[in-house]
Amino acid sequence: MKTKVTLLKTLFMVLCCTLLSHVGLAQVPNPIQLLITNDAQTAPNVYEVDVYLINMGANPFQLSGHQYGITYNGLIKNGGTITASWVAGSSQLSTPSQLPSAFTTATNTNQIRINPPPAPGCGGGSIIQSLPGTRVGRLRLTNSVTFASLTPNLGINFVTGGANTRTQISAYDGTTCLSTLLCTPVVNPTGCTNQYVVSVTNAQLNPPLCTAPTLSATTVAASCAGDANGSIDLTTTGGNPTPFDFLWSNGAITEDLNGVVAGTYTVTVSTTIGGCSVSASYTVADGAPNVTYYADADGDSFGNALVSMVSCTGAPVGFVTNDTDCDELTMLFSGL
Repeated sequence: MKTKVTLLKTLFMVLCCTLLSHVGLAQVPNPIQLLITNDAQTAPNVYEVDVYLINMGANPFQLSGHQYGITYNGLIKNGGTITASWVAGSSQLSTPSQLPSAFTTATNTNQIRINPPPAPGCGGGSIIQSLPGTRVGRLRLTNSVTFASLTPNLGINFVTGGANTRTQISAYDGTTCLSTLLCTPVVNPTGCTNQYVVSVTNAQLNPPLCTAPTLSATTVAASCAGDANGSIDLTTTGGNPTPFDFLWSNGAITEDLNGVVAGTYTVTVSTTIGGCSVSASYTVADGAPNVTYYADADGDSFGNALVSMVSCTGAPVGFVTNDTDCDELTMLFSGL
C-alpha cells in the first residue's frame, strides 16, 4: 500500500511539473505575424522565398498546427509545372517534425497549398520567438521550364473551400494546453491581432536583356510632285541598351531619312545587344503638282508656247497658263 501511495505522489508531482512548465508560455489568443519575405530568383526556373512566424506578444508561444495557402501569378509558369519544397537546412522550428512536407500545386493553378503536419501534442510544439521570429523555412518553387518574364505577385490566401487552402496558425494554450486557433482574418478569436504580411521585392522573373525604344517622327513633304527632297526626322525614346541599329525599307541604315521622294517608309530599330526591336511606318507627302506656264510679254493673258517655265508654286511673274498668243508668234516669225 505504501508503494502505491508513493507512486501516486510521484505521478502527481510529474503532472504538476508538466503543467507548470507551460504556464510560462503566452496565453492565447496571442498576436502573431506571418511574414513572407526575402524572395529571390536563384535560377531561370527556380524562385525562393522565406516564410516566418513572429510572436508579437510579450512571451513566446508553442506552435500546435499551421497550414498555408500562398497565391501567385499563375502565368509565371509559362506553360510548365511548378513543384514546391523547402530548402534543406532552412527551417528554424525547434520541433523538426512540424515542418510541413505535403505540398499541392496542381489543384489550384494560382496557389501553393502547404498542408498541416500532425500536431505534436502539448509540450512538443516548436517555440515561436518574438522579432525577428522563427523561420518556418525557405520555400523553393521549381518550374519545369524557364519562368515567364513576369512578376510572381505572391500573396496569402484566407478563403476556404474548393481548390483553396486557408492560411491558419494554432498554438497550445499555456494554461490549459488546448490547441487554439490564432489570428486568422476569417475566424479571429477575440483579442487576437492580425498581422499577415507579404514583403517581397516582386521583381520581374527572367527580366529581358533589352527593351526596344518608343518611336516618333516628324516628316517634311517633297517640295514639288516627284521631287526627291522629302525627309523623316526620327526620334527614339527609352530603350536599353544603346546604341541602336536602324534599317529603312529603302535600304538606308541612318536614323533619319533625307532626300527622298514621296511615299511610305518603314523603319526597324533594334538594340545592338539582345536584338529587341520595334518597327514603325511614316509617310512623306508629295508636293504640289508641277504646272507649265508660258511667257506673256505683252500682258494680254495669252502666253508664248515657245517660251515656258515649270513651277509647283504658282505662275512666275510674266507667265500664264494659256499658250495661244498669236500676236507674239506673229511678231516672232515676222522678225525672221
